[in-house]
Amino acid sequence: MISIEISNFRNEVMGFPGGENVKNCIQCGSCSGSCSVSRFNPKFDPQRIMKLVLLGQESILTDETIWECSRCYLCSDRCPENANPAGVIRVLKQLAIVKQIASGTGYKHTKAIAHSIKRYKHLDEFRVIFKTMGYSIKLAINYTPQGLRMLFKGKLPLPTIFSHHDDVLKEIFEKYEGVDKK
Repeated sequence: MISIEISNFRNEVMGFPGGENVKNCIQCGSCSGSCSVSRFNPKFDPQRIMKLVLLGQESILTDETIWECSRCYLCSDRCPENANPAGVIRVLKQLAIVKQIASGTGYKHTKAIAHSIKRYKHLDEFRVIFKTMGYSIKLAINYTPQGLRMLFKGKLPLPTIFSHHDDVLKEIFEKYEGVDKK
């Protein structure tokens, strides 16, 4: 009888909600065929991500493409084996943050969204752009035409400050900050 040692990394992923069914993946490609992101960015490939997890390749945590998932859940919905690729990708993001190896534009964008909600009690898309891409005159000039088009079409609302759920937001961020500092 041949025994195959299951990697510690794969077990670690399986220990989180969303990652428990990664072992069900049969590499059929339904996830990648369904993925709206991979249509526009061939580097983002849920099937490849699942394969690397199955093989125990912890290096996937430093791959910036894990942050490009739009969380549409089409991959998980269409998976014939209920392996939940979207859940696995979410777990990978969490592990990258906990292990303090998260990096790249996608991670910066995630942090910028969290910062906006924490500080302004809503998503301030205008500030998120600069927190993600950095503050520079060149960036501001390059994005001004697009920003104006978005503003005139109502896609970039002017900042407003309001919240009816300050206590709930505070509780969420206290839990989040505890995880981020580990």
